[in-house]
Amino acid sequence: MCAEHWRRLDPALRSEVHRSYQARLQAQLRLRAGSITTQAFASTAARHEEACQRAVAAAAAAPRRQA
Repeated sequence: MCAEHWRRLDPALRSEVHRSYQARLQAQLRLRAGSITTQAFASTAARHEEACQRAVAAAAAAPRRQA
């Protein structure tokens, strides 16, 4: 997603993507430390992917500026 689309996204959607990204990073760290299961990590990664897909869809649906 380009920076312009990211800036034009609804702030709540940007927050959701950011939170899911942070959760995914934390899950990766816990997985490496051995305190999280592979299944739990896969679930966290799937939630992040869903949030990103919603953000991309919202950016695609946003009206484009005319140059």
